[in-house]
Amino acid sequence: GLSVSLMRRVVVAAVLSVALYGSEIWWRGQQDRVNKLQLLLNRQARAITGLLRSTPVAFLRDHACLPPARDLLNERQTRYAIRALSADGDHPTHQLLPAGFRLGELYGYEETTVQPSSIGWTRPEKTHRLFGSRLAQQVIKHIMYDVEHGFDLPCRQDPSDPAPVIRMHEHHQLPVRMLPNHPQQTTVFVEVAKDVGFGVGAAWKERDAWKSRATSLGRYLTEIDAASFAISMALECLPAVLLKTDHKRAEVVTKSRLAVEELQNTRPWILRTIADARRHAERIKGEGGAVAITWLPSSTSSNGGKRASLSAQRAAKQPAKAMRSASLSYVKQAVRERWKLVTKLNRHIKDARKSVAARYLQLKSGHAVTGAHLMRIGKVVDARCWWCKRSGQTVAHLFLECRKWRTERETMLRKLRDKEVATIETTGRRNVKTLFEDHVVAEVLEFIEKTEVGKRPAGAFDEADSWDIERLDRSGDEERDDG
Repeated sequence: GLSVSLMRRVVVAAVLSVALYGSEIWWRGQQDRVNKLQLLLNRQARAITGLLRSTPVAFLRDHACLPPARDLLNERQTRYAIRALSADGDHPTHQLLPAGFRLGELYGYEETTVQPSSIGWTRPEKTHRLFGSRLAQQVIKHIMYDVEHGFDLPCRQDPSDPAPVIRMHEHHQLPVRMLPNHPQQTTVFVEVAKDVGFGVGAAWKERDAWKSRATSLGRYLTEIDAASFAISMALECLPAVLLKTDHKRAEVVTKSRLAVEELQNTRPWILRTIADARRHAERIKGEGGAVAITWLPSSTSSNGGKRASLSAQRAAKQPAKAMRSASLSYVKQAVRERWKLVTKLNRHIKDARKSVAARYLQLKSGHAVTGAHLMRIGKVVDARCWWCKRSGQTVAHLFLECRKWRTERETMLRKLRDKEVATIETTGRRNVKTLFEDHVVAEVLEFIEKTEVGKRPAGAFDEADSWDIERLDRSGDEERDDG
């Protein structure tokens, strides 16, 4: 008994060791991919900005407006996972995704016989061996949604359900046929509101009284999803409404142009709400009625629009009763928001000549062709200014003190004074940082373009001491970033 127990412990220890070793190998491989990608991004950033290799990586990233390698890798992997999720239901890549991920951990509303997945794809800390599980894990790590209800996936379109009649009314004023007391037509107004979640409301005139219907939806949707559901809800209740009003003709009015255009979709796979709307419209037609879906820029000015809007606002404050699954349009929007570019290149820098913009950024970083920087990196033995021969050729000296560029400097400072901008005096020196603020970029770029600040004059040094900017930029090893 003792030997068997000992053997079991050895086997368990060996399995754990192999699992931990495999996880470590995977993590090292992932980290190696991130490092290699970051090196490529650094090269691209220098190509964009013209900054030198000695420039700190943080400054290089910020001013090239490129994301860190890890963020870029996560974005690409997540976008690929969303692409697989959005594929047609019979697509092989879509089928690789775990059923519990696609349809949700609650299977009752899907009427499917697929068994729940047991591979633990919901655990972000776990390293999965299956490709589909890794894709699912990538989404659940970066996108917020209700795991229990999964995603609202497209369904195959029934060719026997043609698109309903679509009308586009460009004017804000209601036509005569949409007036509440029209003797031959019932007009249903639908609206969408958002609070805790989305809410949809529908309102119509039934004999001498206004009637309304509302439903609360989930929060992981977009307005087009809610508007499509509102149209479907209105079409579903129309047969009973037409029976009470003794009308044969009806019109559903919405201000969501995208939802109306989606009803004309001819793809084989369409959203479930669109499929339901087409089915309800075909049912009305089969019972001898006629229905049209109309886009109106703004329907809230009418009594029906106002009542539908109030119903939708009340429903939006209630717990969700329908569409608790995350829509694909919401997921794609969440990916864009998650990795939205925070900083953008200044428009003056973007429009300037490449050589001028590169010198501006080099001087701003302090890693530029100046005597002080070249002496710091061992390229020269004397930091004297090669324009005026004074000692200490720093960025501040070139912009505010060098006699060579006195005329151009006065022009720049005069324009800055007109904008109520002045360089700040500090103890024993003048602060040049003011010149690199965003609101004075145009004036400083003009000064750089009219001068040779940030350049080395040709023939100013002996041949034994000669070098150029290309040789300076090629020297040294490629910088690495392990973060």
